[in-house]
Amino acid sequence: MRRSDRGNPEKNAGANYVEIVRDNEVIYRFDLNSESDRTFRVEYPGGGWNDVTVENSQIFISDSDCPDKTCMKMGKLRSEYAPIVCLPHKLVIQFSDKGDE
Repeated sequence: MRRSDRGNPEKNAGANYVEIVRDNEVIYRFDLNSESDRTFRVEYPGGGWNDVTVENSQIFISDSDCPDKTCMKMGKLRSEYAPIVCLPHKLVIQFSDKGDE
């Protein structure tokens, strides 16, 4: 699916893929519409963590031990042009064109 097709229901076929990237490596990729509500922790080898919550087919950072908590203040992922970012932990949550292949 091309990014320009995201708003077209016929092209999307009900999929709402996101990926979680840590230090430029995709660590999770899934369809929000297929995920159960849950919270999971992303930990870092050098210490630190982010709690990521999936709720009602939306995703956000619900808790973090980073100093400024900007990632939590960003709220739910809403746009492909504005990912959720935690700079201290090098974490990015963004929409993805497709799921696992």
